[in-house]
Amino acid sequence: MSRFFRTAREELRVIFGDRAVVLVMIGGSIFYALFYPLPYQSQVATALPVAVVDHDGSALSRQLVRWIDASEQVRVTVNTHDIRPVRDAIRRKALAGYVEIPNDFGRRVLRGEPARIAVFANAAYIVLYSQVANATASASLAFSRNIVEQRLLVGEERSPEASLALAMPITVDLQELYNPDGGYANYVVPAVLILILQQTFLIGICMV
Repeated sequence: MSRFFRTAREELRVIFGDRAVVLVMIGGSIFYALFYPLPYQSQVATALPVAVVDHDGSALSRQLVRWIDASEQVRVTVNTHDIRPVRDAIRRKALAGYVEIPNDFGRRVLRGEPARIAVFANAAYIVLYSQVANATASASLAFSRNIVEQRLLVGEERSPEASLALAMPITVDLQELYNPDGGYANYVVPAVLILILQQTFLIGICMV
């Protein structure tokens, strides 16, 4: 028998003769294989609860809310003009984010002026943030396209400023909650650090 196989056999004998090592290598592998993928089973986050703070209350703002609620990524579970309960729900992690529509939204759209809405999403969870941001951006784009088509049908004359507003009636102002830099360090490092500490402590306990 070659030296390589003799060494390998001796190493395997030592490994499987130590219960602590077997527990870490075999038991740990089985544990992670079974439980680590569980949080990712759904693959894509859908129907995330969001709120709409509608200071305008016009027919156009309600139409925009319906566009947002129709998206696959989010569901409008709160529609109000009072921002205080919405902020409280955000602190309790009951909402993934909220959309704030200003009180001059409908008036500016009807005048052909650019209108702006604010989107506040929990950027501490990048997946949730991206879903809320994409849903709001897609709904705003669809709403804007609908407004553009209606104005083109009318065929009214427009100034250069009005033509620019026609091209993009709504702009979305994204605000990152709990992660103002929007970076992965604040998102990934805490979770990875906890995992590393857990593994280190487990190995240390098993070696005692």
